Amino acid sequence: MKKILFTLIAIVYSYSMQAQEFTIDNIIYKVTEENEVMVKDNKLSDLFVPINSFTIPSTVTYEGKNYSVTRVGSTALSMIPITNLRIPESVKVIEGAAFVNSPDLQSIEIPASLDSIAVGAFEGCKALKSFKVTQGNMRYKVANGILYSKDGKELVLCPTAKAGTVNIPATVKVIKRGAFSYCKQITGITFPNGLEVIEERGMENCFGLKRVVLPNSMKLIGFRAFKGCTTLNSVTMPYDVQCYRQIFHHCHQLQTINCIMSNGQTKVLKADNLK
Repeated sequence: MKKILFTLIAIVYSYSMQAQEFTIDNIIYKVTEENEVMVKDNKLSDLFVPINSFTIPSTVTYEGKNYSVTRVGSTALSMIPITNLRIPESVKVIEGAAFVNSPDLQSIEIPASLDSIAVGAFEGCKALKSFKVTQGNMRYKVANGILYSKDGKELVLCPTAKAGTVNIPATVKVIKRGAFSYCKQITGITFPNGLEVIEERGMENCFGLKRVVLPNSMKLIGFRAFKGCTTLNSVTMPYDVQCYRQIFHHCHQLQTINCIMSNGQTKVLKADNLK
């Protein structure tokens, strides 16, 4: 009986601890572990005052107790009036939509501690020009402002305000889900020999992209990979690549696709079959 009672007390205590929330300097935190909190929400957007630079604190103190800030939650820092944001060394995870629709955000500094960035974390950050990664991060690296996996095999995320032509490095095997989503100012992308996969919505709504040439190494093109590329009018790709549905959905100017056969010959297909 005592064992059951102690167990119930422990469960109630744990639930109470994890449900606790508090606000410091217009940032709302939620306790997730005994000595850890996540950024849950913010009141910065209520200030109506532009903030040039802002650093999330690595630790916060509430009611005499110190907590380490280890996570940025979903929509936690959405619509923030911040231009340059630094994430502290304590943060390990950025959840999806964490910074969604923050129109002023231009640069993000990623700490060595960060191990996971969820899909859509920076969606709608139309002014985002570049990522910076602190030396010592074992998961990510940056080249020309674009975020890659540390080994260079995955292109994780291109900042939305990136403009002109992007030359993807030869090491890249996979373009991750939503990597170029809403990169409206990109006019060309050079896909390297050795590229194998473009994941779901990888190039979604790249309105300035007019021509795509995919290498023979391609194995898979994900669902709606090029959705909404409204000026795309020329596509060359391997005939035997596996394609999910609607990879060219709403690509209104695309009429035909040049498919390269294994013998080197070209077979022209109607684009409607992949819309």
